[in-house]
Amino acid sequence: MGVHAAASISPLMVPGASADPEGVSVALFFDSTETAYRVADHLYATEPTSYPQPPTRVFVTNADDAHERLLSGANPIVGMSLDDVISLVDGDDPRAEDLVVIAGVHTGFLQLVTDPEIVETSMLRSHKVAVDTDTGYASALFAILKSAGLQRDADYSVVYAGATNARYEKLLNGDFQATLLGAPFTDLALMKGYRSQGSIREQLGAYQGVVLTAKRSWLAGHAEEADTAVTSLLRAEHWAMDPANRDEVLDVVAHAVPGLADREDVKAVSDTLFGPTSEYQPDGHLSPEGIAVVVDLYNTSRGRARTAASVTDLIDYSYLPHAGR
Repeated sequence: MGVHAAASISPLMVPGASADPEGVSVALFFDSTETAYRVADHLYATEPTSYPQPPTRVFVTNADDAHERLLSGANPIVGMSLDDVISLVDGDDPRAEDLVVIAGVHTGFLQLVTDPEIVETSMLRSHKVAVDTDTGYASALFAILKSAGLQRDADYSVVYAGATNARYEKLLNGDFQATLLGAPFTDLALMKGYRSQGSIREQLGAYQGVVLTAKRSWLAGHAEEADTAVTSLLRAEHWAMDPANRDEVLDVVAHAVPGLADREDVKAVSDTLFGPTSEYQPDGHLSPEGIAVVVDLYNTSRGRARTAASVTDLIDYSYLPHAGR
């Protein structure tokens, strides 16, 4: 039983509470989605008659890993960016025709984080900027850099450095000078003196980040498992965002997020994740404004003509809690 790694585990990937090995497994990045599932682990461990048992999680090393796990069915539910889902559906792999988004998780928690000496974004000229792949959050990053007067390849070079936790470690190692980081790695980097050049929401106004995605063919025979995987996550988000539970949330975060030096660090990360400006989506609904921004970035970067309505057609909300399917 437990949380497993898809490949070699980063030192920051510390397995959390155990989950049912016979149930559905969710593949995801080791970031704020997993932190919310750690809260779900806690709730089930302390109140098993009140909260559903969370699924087993498998951490992916990069977006390509997440894509293949979803398309192959190695993990029936995968947490990935909305941009990645659209990219897969519009791609050449016929397996992607079966994909459907079953819940929104959060709107990114994303910040452009740079070396301490980079005072403003324009100073990234002649430096290295890291992404996971050219899909996903990369479109937002390139748009922000363009707005600062920087053109890809001409003014900065792009390196491919894997998932958020891997990029965080490589940023600290000096492999590049900037990357988009998601919580909790944003706060961890700032605590070490790295700079934020602003969040995606500040720069673009809105953004839809991670969504839970599955295959319609799998869902047809596993509705209950899908309901449980989604419900455990969303109820954890809702519970953790309630100020009445803050002290208990601090204890969970202290154990779930390695690298926090003291209680003040724990409070900072907890407030980013679950405080008044939290970017979680506890009702499971994607942000319409965020969808529109993602679609605009997608079309601009890929030369496509997707509409927000066409992306809405890829969503099935019947697996949300109390959806009455």
